[in-house]
Amino acid sequence: MRDLPVEGVLRDLARRFAEAERRVRDLVAAAPEGDRIELLKEALDVLIAMRTDAHFAAHDVTVVYALSAKALNLLTGLPMTDAKRADVLARSLETRLVRAVATAEVGARHAIGTARPDNLEDSQREAVGARYNRAGQLMPLGAEVLMLTRTIGRHTVSLAGSDMLGEGAAVIIAGGSCPICLPRQGEQPASLRPPFHPHCDCTATPKGYSLAAHVEAMERVTADPAMR
Repeated sequence: MRDLPVEGVLRDLARRFAEAERRVRDLVAAAPEGDRIELLKEALDVLIAMRTDAHFAAHDVTVVYALSAKALNLLTGLPMTDAKRADVLARSLETRLVRAVATAEVGARHAIGTARPDNLEDSQREAVGARYNRAGQLMPLGAEVLMLTRTIGRHTVSLAGSDMLGEGAAVIIAGGSCPICLPRQGEQPASLRPPFHPHCDCTATPKGYSLAAHVEAMERVTADPAMR
């Protein structure tokens, strides 16, 4: 998925979760020969820090909305809308991240206590598991957070667009090439908001403006510290 400049704050959040996953995996790898109590304490400290990040994720979503609105203001001259319009998306991300971290905390406790050389790979997977998918597979924390931040981040960008333009206004949707996205390419009402599936590449740009100009406006606002 191509990240838009205004989504950078959520991209940074996903990177922190990916690094936390790597650290917990390393701690589990040391468990068979190490001090399990100390290793568990360190792993939980890592995950507790991620729980704090999860609680701040709602704020990050409102930042993405505000930056998106400001970029559209620069691009079109339309008045900005209140970032509180993204509150449902913000709370959804926070709730899902908190739940993912809680699942990983339970897994880490069991994995570090039971890790052996012959089950190490399974133990590492358990220690960073965030959610079971429909196929019964345990999704790792880093991948789960990357999917959530990308999907909700793009929803937030699109919501700012439809709020400012009005849902009946025209946008140009571009970027998707899968069977889900292809029928939605081209001119569409602003109420048709990307993404259409996890890791969707689609973007919605106001009709009459190029995607390059839209991205440039995003780059301008993200470079302004006052917008953070």
